[in-house]
Amino acid sequence: MSQKTGWASDYEDYTDKFEQGSEYHLDLIRPFLRYGIPKRNIRILNHFDYDEDFEEFGNTIDKLQRNKLNKEELDAIYITTTDQLIALNKIRTNSLEPKELDGYLKKVKADFKAINKDETIDIFDGLEEDTRKVKKLANKEHREHPKNKYEILGVAKQYKIADYRANLSQINWRINDALDKITLSENLSAYLWKEEEENIDANEINVFSLCAENEILDGIEKSEKNKINLFKINFERGSNILAFSNCVYFDNQNKTLPIGMDNDTRIIGKIKDADIKLESKKTVRIAKMDEDDIASKLNIKTINVIEYTVKKVEEEK
Repeated sequence: MSQKTGWASDYEDYTDKFEQGSEYHLDLIRPFLRYGIPKRNIRILNHFDYDEDFEEFGNTIDKLQRNKLNKEELDAIYITTTDQLIALNKIRTNSLEPKELDGYLKKVKADFKAINKDETIDIFDGLEEDTRKVKKLANKEHREHPKNKYEILGVAKQYKIADYRANLSQINWRINDALDKITLSENLSAYLWKEEEENIDANEINVFSLCAENEILDGIEKSEKNKINLFKINFERGSNILAFSNCVYFDNQNKTLPIGMDNDTRIIGKIKDADIKLESKKTVRIAKMDEDDIASKLNIKTINVIEYTVKKVEEEK
């Protein structure tokens, strides 16, 4: 039982048998301990442990993305963290219904108008003050400006649906270019929940969480159904990914942005054109006691855990 979340589950049924602290893990490292090697210096290669490895991974991937990706590509990745992901995928998969894009645009304009009364955007408004003001990101100080969705989309008073479509298409192209530049240096497991009847569409931009618990709780809270799917994707070394690291959320004009993934634990993983292998299918039941002023009720959710391994297909020379 997790006191933090109030949820309980038969966790051992779907976690890796070499989970940190398990009997399998202890058996594996015991010979090294006998030789006097400190436990903190022992690491199982090709096994990503969220609690142990996330900080190091975040630092490494953030540095890599700052070096490999340009501002336009980082801006494009940022848009996938917003409510524009649905529209991006609709265009990407050519699945837009008539007038559907117009509906997305109307919402963008309405939201934009709500925070900008004159329906114009001054990209320098407040920038001078922001670059002087010290902010904190996970208790780390910096003086950087957060990215702006409307600025990146080019929203303006005379913004037309043709402009919106063109900008979303350009963002999709930039995501593709960025994905080709970033590859994993070690194996990595990531998670994505879907409704029971849904599968992962390899043609879409798929956003995965590196924290299984976060993704499970997100699915449980958002789904109104009693069953959901949890996809565990094992990305092998060499796979193409993009991480929602600090440089995705902030511009770094003053070079003061902290290194790491302090704002998010998610990644975009490329599945299209990869070698995909089904590893297992399991069912997990999770229970939570919902209490109100009148009575207590046991709420049970069923999670179908579907595990795949994704390996990049090497191009023939």
